[in-house]
Amino acid sequence: MQRDYTCTCCCCNRPYIRVDRVENGKEEKVGTVMDAWTLCGYVYEMAGLDQTESYSVRGSCCQCGLLCRCPCGPCKKVDFPIFDDKDDAQVGNISKVWPGFCRALLSDADSYCVTFPVEMKTSFKILTMAAALFIDFRHFEESPADKDQGHSAVTR
Repeated sequence: MQRDYTCTCCCCNRPYIRVDRVENGKEEKVGTVMDAWTLCGYVYEMAGLDQTESYSVRGSCCQCGLLCRCPCGPCKKVDFPIFDDKDDAQVGNISKVWPGFCRALLSDADSYCVTFPVEMKTSFKILTMAAALFIDFRHFEESPADKDQGHSAVTR
């Protein structure tokens, strides 16, 4: 995955990642995952090379797990459903699952559950996994500077 530094302002110059597949020393482009601008909510657009097939990952900004990071009840899970842009049908899901109280105290590791249909092309399965990592970087990771200043990754 490659993400160039960009200066983003509302709908201008939205961040995206380019996903490449490297096999036996040969690099081939798979597609892109873009953080699309929305007024309310989160949308990540996955596009393959030929641009004929696309999927979008959509998440609500009003989920308990985004607002309150508790390892119990409705706050322990954040869902980002995956939709086929052709017919707007849900085909999968990316879920961040909070690990539990003891595990959260002892580790900084995140747990994700990614589901997609078996018949999905391999390139889009790769893009779905890349979208899960991109969502993690955009919403749930904190830099050491943020921790020192008391900022949360969700407020960025």
